[in-house]
Amino acid sequence: MKIKAIWTSLIALLVLSVLLLPSCQKAPINQEIPPDPFTTTWNLGDEGRTFSISGNSAGHTAGKETEFQLRLDNRSGDDPWQGEYCILLVDQDGIVKEVAHEHFDVPVGLETQKPVTVEFPGNFEGPLGLCVVIPQRASIITTLWVGTGRMGNAGPWPNIKTCPYYLTEEGSRELAEKFVRNSPTFKFDGNQVTLELVETLYPDIENAWQFIFHFESAHAGYGDRTGQVLAQVMTPHEAVITIEQGEIKNAVMDEKWDMIQQKQIDSSLPPPAPVPAAPNDSIVTARVIDIINTSGDFPWEMLVEIESSEDVPGYINATAHLIGEQITLKTMEDLSDIERDQVITANVKLEGDERIRFYSAANIE
Repeated sequence: MKIKAIWTSLIALLVLSVLLLPSCQKAPINQEIPPDPFTTTWNLGDEGRTFSISGNSAGHTAGKETEFQLRLDNRSGDDPWQGEYCILLVDQDGIVKEVAHEHFDVPVGLETQKPVTVEFPGNFEGPLGLCVVIPQRASIITTLWVGTGRMGNAGPWPNIKTCPYYLTEEGSRELAEKFVRNSPTFKFDGNQVTLELVETLYPDIENAWQFIFHFESAHAGYGDRTGQVLAQVMTPHEAVITIEQGEIKNAVMDEKWDMIQQKQIDSSLPPPAPVPAAPNDSIVTARVIDIINTSGDFPWEMLVEIESSEDVPGYINATAHLIGEQITLKTMEDLSDIERDQVITANVKLEGDERIRFYSAANIE
């Protein structure tokens, strides 16, 4: 009887295991929805280069991974294709997550393919956009469907022009420096050793910065001066690069040269509107690091380190975020009696226009 009871228990356990086995196996990915393969391609015009993303637009599962293929084609290009890309998941409101951010270098006459693994958000069903961005150049978005049905509205998708990294100060600074290094003036005869970031300004605009670089070139003039007769003299330059929302909005060298259009700035044009439009003022306490006697409307400049910044009632404080940082102050007041390491107080304002912005000081004590 005891042996019979054991065999009966074993048979019951085997039957139970067989019944439970299907529920323990990994479920297939949305068999109700056909895969629907796609390839989305963008042509970069006369360069003869294309980039594309391919995979399945449907059949994806929340919380699971799917692999796509990114292709960068430089078979018709004239030069090596170097740059970077990011791949994002987006919804109608903006970026859901960054999937990848990589640099690439594709030799002339070749193409490269890279696998891209996307993990979809958990507890989600509906459409998402798969966005491929080459910053400052182009972007493409393909609609993907997550879940067992095509529920919800697909798009409209946001206009993504850059990668999330370039919406930070660090990323924008990197973008600005790269722009200066690749500018025709610097590439022609700029001295790599002399290039330095001397000041960062903070416009009253979201995700916006203005970076001021100094460097020297071996000859006078601007742009690519190949074939010109040039005076061989070390020439200092100041480049002011304005970044907004990860894009280079303005770039001016020495207040004379448009670095984007590569031409002299027409001084006959009416002056741009002042920036910022909202009145700003602050009472700053700062330590003087250096004093420079210049010329023009503001004959004196001070390099200072901000120690404190107080609000002026009725005005925006444009220096509150600069405590502990060094900035240059321009002033019309005589600074001949001011000494280095002296602690001063002054009314400081952010002034200028969309071409160049600066901090002015008044009532210096």
